[in-house]
Amino acid sequence: MELQLSVFVAAVATLLAAAVQQVHADMAAIQAVTKCAEDNKIKMETLMKGCEQTEVESEPGYKCFTKCVQQVMGVMDDSGKFNPEKSAAFVAEEDKASTLDVTKACAVEANAIADLCERASAANVCMQKKNPEIYKKSCMAITEKMMST
Repeated sequence: MELQLSVFVAAVATLLAAAVQQVHADMAAIQAVTKCAEDNKIKMETLMKGCEQTEVESEPGYKCFTKCVQQVMGVMDDSGKFNPEKSAAFVAEEDKASTLDVTKACAVEANAIADLCERASAANVCMQKKNPEIYKKSCMAITEKMMST
């Protein structure tokens, strides 16, 4: 009986730790998107459209908004190098492995681009095209949380 209780307590502790980690990731993402949207004069309507379509990349300031978000969240460093593991931290647990694979592939594709706003945008569009369901789900979750705060 004690062993079962210990296993149960360990399982609950693990689930709580994962939930807390996700909340921190969500808050970091909301703060990054909010800051970068303000800095690049991107409206909420544009952010919502960006969750579903890549055409928003042509909006003035959107490419540099994307760079800003990636850098603030640690997905891209100041020199333009991508950290795919950081990107996977901002999606649901069940989507992490797929996101990691897609982010690695998109980073390779985008690394040849010198301009960091263009590089961030190319990686963003790539991730959206290669993994549209997860991209939309994660993007909408963040924008909906932003609107409710």
